Amino acid sequence: MNLPREALTPSLFRSRAPLQLYMLILLDHSTPAPLRYAPKGHTVVEAIEQSWERLANGALLDAAEAAGFDLFVTADKNIRHQ
Repeated sequence: MNLPREALTPSLFRSRAPLQLYMLILLDHSTPAPLRYAPKGHTVVEAIEQSWERLANGALLDAAEAAGFDLFVTADKNIRHQ
């Protein structure tokens, strides 16, 4: 039986979007500033750059998600309750 190569590839692999090679990372005000330079090859933004420095944790998480951030970094130990 001579099937095209695409027919032999599981549909899961054919339909996947290309892998994203970088992440958009948000650092909140409690994160040490030098950490910004640690993740190489990624875009790192501080909350203050978005004018989000006064947002409470829950609102900050909502804003980050709406803006498309992939990772939120904080040193706030109460974030789990948000």
